[in-house]
Amino acid sequence: MLKREKWSGPNPDAAFHRKFEDILEQIEQKPEPVKKKNFLKTGAAIGGTVAACGVLFFGVCAANPVWASNLPVVGSIFKSQAEKLQYKGDYENYVKPAGEAGGSLTASSSGITMTLSETYCSPEALYISYVMESETPFEETREESTGPVLILEGQAEYSFESETDYVFAYPTGDYVDDYTYEGVVRLDLPGRGAEAGENIQVDLKISQVVGDLKNPDTLDIGYTQEELEAMSDEQWEKAMKEIETAAQEEGWDTWPNTHEQWFVEGNWEFQIEVSPDDSRVQTVEINETNEQGIGLESVMVTPFEISVKELYTGEADPADYYAALLDAEGKMIRMAEGNSEALPIYGHDISTVTVYICDYVEYMDELKGQADQPGFQELLEERAVYKKEVHFEEQD
Repeated sequence: MLKREKWSGPNPDAAFHRKFEDILEQIEQKPEPVKKKNFLKTGAAIGGTVAACGVLFFGVCAANPVWASNLPVVGSIFKSQAEKLQYKGDYENYVKPAGEAGGSLTASSSGITMTLSETYCSPEALYISYVMESETPFEETREESTGPVLILEGQAEYSFESETDYVFAYPTGDYVDDYTYEGVVRLDLPGRGAEAGENIQVDLKISQVVGDLKNPDTLDIGYTQEELEAMSDEQWEKAMKEIETAAQEEGWDTWPNTHEQWFVEGNWEFQIEVSPDDSRVQTVEINETNEQGIGLESVMVTPFEISVKELYTGEADPADYYAALLDAEGKMIRMAEGNSEALPIYGHDISTVTVYICDYVEYMDELKGQADQPGFQELLEERAVYKKEVHFEEQD
C-alpha cells in the first residue's frame, strides 16, 4: 500500500491503492536493464523505469480526475491569485507546502470541506492558501478588487503565545466554479511575533464562513426621502425609533444576517507547523523619542510588507497619533483593507522610507484627503510631531 507518511497529497482511496500496486507489479516484472559501466546509459535505463512509472501513474490520475485535480502544486494558488493579493509579490520563491503537526490539512463541516495548501510565514505574519469546496453551490457573492467578499471567523493558538488569538480575516481569492473557492488568507502573528527559524505550531479553528450577498435585501423604512426631510425633530426621532424597532424584529441589527450575508457555521480545525522565514527581512532598530515622548522603536520590511513599531513614553497616548509612511519617491504607502499595521510595499521604492507621526484627529480631518495632491510631503513636514528617515538595503 502507498504509505500516507510518504505522501503529501490528499488521501487516496482503496481503488487508487489497488491500481498503484498493479503499477508497481508491472514495473517489477519488466526485465532489468543490462548493467553497463557507462554512467549515462545506466542513468538512461533508470530514467526509463522512472518515466514508465510516471506514465502509468499519470494513467491512474487520469482515471481518477477528482483525485488528480487535488494534487498540490506549490505556489499555484498564490500564483493564480497574484493580481488580487493586497500584499503582492513573488511568493513562488517563498511558499512551502502546508506542514501537518499531528492533525489534518483537510476538515469538513456543514457541507463545506476546507483544505490548506501552502504557507508563507514571516516573523510577523502567516499567509495560508486554501481550497474550500461545498456540497451545494455557493451563493452569489459581492465582489471587490480582492475577489468575492468573504470573512473567516474563528481563533488561532500559537505555540509561542499563551493567549488565544481571535481570527477575523478577509481572504483574497476567487470561485473556480460554483462549488469551489481558492484563496489566500493573512493572519497577524500575535504579540511581538515569532523568532525566525523557530518551528511553531498553529492550531487554527474556523467557526464561521461569511459572504456578502451580491443582491442583498433592502430595508423598507416606510418613508420616502421627501417625507423624512419634511419632518420636525420630534417626528424624526419617532420615525427613527420605528425604523430601529422594525430592523430589530426583522434581524437587520445582527451580524451576520440573512438580509445582507450568507453564512455557514461549522467546525474546521487544523494543526500546522511553520518556520518563520527571515530571508530578505530587514529590521531597523531606532528606539528613540522626542521631548514629547513620541517616537519609533523599529521598522521592519519583508519581501511583501512594511510595519512600524511606534514608541511612546510619559504622557504620550498612542491613540492620539497616526504614523504615515512615504517611500523614496514621496508616494504614500497605503494600508491594506482590514489591516492598519502592515502596509503592502509592492510598487514602492523602499530604499528610503520616511515615517511621519501626526496628531490623529488632524491627520484624519485635514491631511489624509490630500495624500494624492502635490505638496503632501511638504505638508507632513510642517504638521508632523515626529519624523524619521529609515534606510533599507535594496532587495533583488
